[in-house]
Amino acid sequence: MLSMFVIISLSFSLFVVSICAPWVLSDHNKFLSDFVNQELLAFLGITVTISLASGTNIFLELNKMEEKIQKSIFKKSKKCVKFSCYFLIALMMFSVFLVTIKPLTPENEICRALINSFGLIVVFSNILIMLDLTMMIFSVERDYDN
Repeated sequence: MLSMFVIISLSFSLFVVSICAPWVLSDHNKFLSDFVNQELLAFLGITVTISLASGTNIFLELNKMEEKIQKSIFKKSKKCVKFSCYFLIALMMFSVFLVTIKPLTPENEICRALINSFGLIVVFSNILIMLDLTMMIFSVERDYDN
């Protein structure tokens, strides 16, 4: 829930900055100009691969624990892990779309600022999903003991 609030707040903030001060997030910002392209895909390729491997491992471990006690007590946790993994894949597909259309969009500051903002939202979403998966890894033992 906190992650959703952070993403909504960040998205709103980036949208406002893109409209009110587009030069901050447009391609005048050298970092964003050089990052929201194939570099974004390379970064996401690494983070998504690691996160998917972690999510899969968590899911399998939860299944093993359920088999051991012969009760399905991790339904909600497994559903959240599945959602996170599928969302990572969706974010990756969206970023491919974003990087593909960026050169085709008008070169005005607001348009480029909005596209770069979407790239930042994808990155922060990935980071928050990694954080959620990490927090789940360290809380599984506590859930299992109850």
